[in-house]
Amino acid sequence: MTTRSRGPWGRAWLPLLAALLLAGCGDGPPGDEGGSAGAGGTDSGEINGDVGGETDASAGDDAVTAGDTETGDTGSVALDGGGTDSAGGDVGGDAGVDVGGDNCPGGESCPCVENKDCDNGICLDTSKGKVCAKKCIDNCPTGFTCKSYGSSDAVFVCVEDHISICAPCEANSDCNAINAGTLCLDYGDAGKFCGGACKADADCPADYGCVDTPDKDTGAIVKQCRLKAVAKGGSGGACSDDGQCPKGEVCNGGKCAVMETPVCGCSKWATVFATTTTCKNTNDVGVCSGKRTCTDKGMSPCSAPTPVEETCNAVDDDCDGATDVLPAAVTCTVATYIDEGTKTKCGSDADCTSQGEGCDPVDGLCKTLVGACPGKATCGAKGELLCVD
Repeated sequence: MTTRSRGPWGRAWLPLLAALLLAGCGDGPPGDEGGSAGAGGTDSGEINGDVGGETDASAGDDAVTAGDTETGDTGSVALDGGGTDSAGGDVGGDAGVDVGGDNCPGGESCPCVENKDCDNGICLDTSKGKVCAKKCIDNCPTGFTCKSYGSSDAVFVCVEDHISICAPCEANSDCNAINAGTLCLDYGDAGKFCGGACKADADCPADYGCVDTPDKDTGAIVKQCRLKAVAKGGSGGACSDDGQCPKGEVCNGGKCAVMETPVCGCSKWATVFATTTTCKNTNDVGVCSGKRTCTDKGMSPCSAPTPVEETCNAVDDDCDGATDVLPAAVTCTVATYIDEGTKTKCGSDADCTSQGEGCDPVDGLCKTLVGACPGKATCGAKGELLCVD
């Protein structure tokens, strides 16, 4: 069952609640149009730049204030809550929604830009963009909580619990500005993505588990909604523990399998704010870093290059912070010539056909070769390969 939170302003709210019970979920007094939508107990600022407004929450209470962000959607958005969408193999963090309905524009769950677009005067943020609020008593769908709106206990609306879940992020502040208590979770090379405050798995959308997570800002261990790893192939042999499975596999549901964590996609909320995360490309040579961003076409690929062995090219090929530092395996020889021989022009030893001659690189002439000794390969200032005696 969903819960309802009451703000601290109205203490004599029971008579008003009784009136609401008689009227069902009818229209109540509209809230302020100058604010923005949010939930939780912390003030919030802008998320990755200005996109049509701010997302705020009043400190110490669960009051919600509607605000202004841009959306181009049409049709109603049914607040089914908690599901995940898949796009291009990625798992999105959207609440499950269905577009359509006869009550648009202006009706509950219809897309909106600002409060005046809604019949009830309340336009709220969701992971699918701004929608006209659904008023409630204790009848919100899974993934939404009934909370007091504005500065009055007389109006309660359904607020999405995890608006920013699975959105790319750099820091906790990118996530908890819209839902209090939300952390920016590290998903390895794929990047960092918002979680969601929870107490048990039931508090999280499908495909997520409620796991203990260290808060890097405070050092505390808190519970967060995180994408679950799923089986992706494997030997499939019967097992009772991981030790009975081949290397790289674990025992999952009595069968040996390779487990992979899905990659977050982009919700409408993350796309509107173009949320961004760092990412990595890792192999045996090194680790290169890049970025990926939510765009109108979905999550951009990681911009990190593939690490390769260093060569003389004035580029940090292995992303270790040093340029043109050759591996120890690169060897070379330094040849010595006598100023004798045919002295014909050459570009390499192959151009010198007379026995005992080689191409002296100093002047590009075929000369008598005395011998060659091991040297140290290094790179010149212009990215050229040098062999130092």
